[in-house]
Amino acid sequence: SGSRRKMDGLKTLPDVHFDGVTLTIGGAYQLDTSTSASYHEALVALPLFYVPQPKRILILGGGDGCSAGVALRFPTVESVLIVDRDRRVTDLARESSGLRALNEAALMSPKVAVVTEDAHEFLQEDSGPLWDAIILDFTATRGEESIDSAAMHDLVEARLSPTGAWARNLDFPWSAAKHWVTGTPARFFQTARESFLVATRNYTSRASLELRAMKTLTIGRILALMDIPAVSRAEAEARALFDV
Repeated sequence: SGSRRKMDGLKTLPDVHFDGVTLTIGGAYQLDTSTSASYHEALVALPLFYVPQPKRILILGGGDGCSAGVALRFPTVESVLIVDRDRRVTDLARESSGLRALNEAALMSPKVAVVTEDAHEFLQEDSGPLWDAIILDFTATRGEESIDSAAMHDLVEARLSPTGAWARNLDFPWSAAKHWVTGTPARFFQTARESFLVATRNYTSRASLELRAMKTLTIGRILALMDIPAVSRAEAEARALFDV
């Protein structure tokens, strides 16, 4: 199906395993070496291109470290915080040489910190400086979990800087999500394998030399996001095809 099955939202997890190509939890697919770049660049780099001078990045989920690796490609980024419920995933992301290659040794960077906590609870308690970008890198859901709610995204909005952006993947129809996207203008788009929401308070592209580090993003794809109509309650769907 192509869906990411990142299991960082479960209370108890079976075996966490990376065989050099595919990361699985209890035999369930999480990510693989052939599609990780296109997925994480769409999820992380695309919204960051619309944030002026991004410095503080919050990643909810994403214990495999790949989202953090993409965020660290931006030279202005000073700190990345990963909030993941399953410490075994973040431990493996540090210990496995194959995963370190895939996540660009992100969890070894002094700029990256890890908190083992439920994302919703973390947002409720977070009271530090606002975040320049918040990346929701969660388990595939059907749109019925606590993270798939207006309350969850209101918390995200409350912790976002005035020029910030947030993004998440969707494994369910936009019609199931439109009722909780009521804050920052969001765009819904599809790649060959995934669907994403990208919400930014500054749709002025700042695409620059960071593109040298990208494997699947191009100037055209970044600029195309600006042409997608903003998603609102009145618009059931707005999508564009990204051939990645």
